[in-house]
Amino acid sequence: MATPPEQEQPENLSADPIAPREDNPHHLMNHADKEVSFPPNKHYDNDTKTAVSRLHRNLGHPPAAELKKLLAMNGIRNQKIIMAVEDMVCSSCQRTGEATTCCTP
Repeated sequence: MATPPEQEQPENLSADPIAPREDNPHHLMNHADKEVSFPPNKHYDNDTKTAVSRLHRNLGHPPAAELKKLLAMNGIRNQKIIMAVEDMVCSSCQRTGEATTCCTP
C-alpha cells in the first residue's frame, strides 16, 4: 500500500555534501573574517566579535562613532560591545580610504 502524499517524508537536504555555505550564518560572517579584525591584546569573546563585525558590514561600514550612536539609540549599553566597536579595524574601510572616519585603531 502506498503512503499518502501528506505523510511522505521530505528529502534530507542538509545531508547534501555540496549544500551551499550561505545556509550557515556562521560561515557567512565569522569573527575570524579577515575584513574586520580586533587587536590581539584585547580579549573579546567570539560572539562579541561576530556581532560587531556583522553590524559594521550590514550597516554599510559606518564610522565607529556612528555605530556607537546607533547602538545607544537602540538601548545597547553593553560595555564589551562598545569597546569592541572602538577597537575594530576594517581592512575594507582602510583600503577605500574611509579609515579616517571609520575603524581607526
